[in-house]
Amino acid sequence: MKIAVDLHGGDRAPEMVFRAIQLAIRNGFVEPEQLIAVGTGLTIRHLRRHFGLKKIEGFEATDVVDMGEPITSALRKRESSIAKGISGIKNGDFQGFVSAGNTAAIVSAGVAILGRLKSNLKPAIAVPIPNSTGPCLLLDAGASASNIGIFDLLHFAKMGKIYAQIIWDIPDPKVALLNIGSEVGKGDQLLRDAHDLLGQDDSLNFIGNTEGDRILKDDINVVVCPGIVGNQLLKFGEGVVELISEQLGFIWKVVKFLSRFTKHAEYQTIGGAPLLGVSGNIFIAHGKSSPIVLANAIRTAAKGIELDVNNAIAAEINNKTLSK
Repeated sequence: MKIAVDLHGGDRAPEMVFRAIQLAIRNGFVEPEQLIAVGTGLTIRHLRRHFGLKKIEGFEATDVVDMGEPITSALRKRESSIAKGISGIKNGDFQGFVSAGNTAAIVSAGVAILGRLKSNLKPAIAVPIPNSTGPCLLLDAGASASNIGIFDLLHFAKMGKIYAQIIWDIPDPKVALLNIGSEVGKGDQLLRDAHDLLGQDDSLNFIGNTEGDRILKDDINVVVCPGIVGNQLLKFGEGVVELISEQLGFIWKVVKFLSRFTKHAEYQTIGGAPLLGVSGNIFIAHGKSSPIVLANAIRTAAKGIELDVNNAIAAEINNKTLSK
């Protein structure tokens, strides 16, 4: 197994990525020989010389996609670390790619270079979110933000179910539809029809609608929603955390410090969000990720590749629903 890591992905790259690679190796998530560092020659040399990672194989890129760079510009950079990392999967140089870089560029390049796992299957970013009852996955978080139909939401549910079964070892994940109310009949026509469709699928343990104020507390393993909704929900959550951090200051730092010992929060959390529905293993971490979070993304990528999540998804989603 070979996993490529984008040295230029993230607000604090490449130093943050260097430290993440160190942590991933130190904690036994991967062996040094399993990692490939994708970046400019200068950055790869710096990684080897100053971080004691001489065994890491390098895969040279000559360009970098900036975090806020427009998609049209990013896709023209065919020698960027993102493009080279994803092309390497297609060419068989490695089996997975992990990046905390420009999310839109990663998704667009993933679909353009690797193609979809099945025709007409829209990709979805599946983000692990906090939940008081156990592991929970939100999808889509922004990979497919427009022209979403009820069968797309069904496919998101099936992909999320498979991922939760394989990665989290949950035999029958509870699936919910994010809506404006928990009652049957809530939402617009898309959500009402999707509710009926998900409820009719015997392969899903569909428990009905959930609301934005309930997804952290309800007993749910998979939350399904259109990408534009999921993306805004996550950004609102990030804003809340930042506001609390600013208001509480030192007290917030103490809470975070204690949580590492009481809940082992950072190492127990599945790092990174898989891009499901494309013909390759891509894991996206937040641009503000800490080295620990990115190290966890590397760990999750290794597990996803080993357990062959993509083939399980391809077997689950049939051509009948894809033709709708």
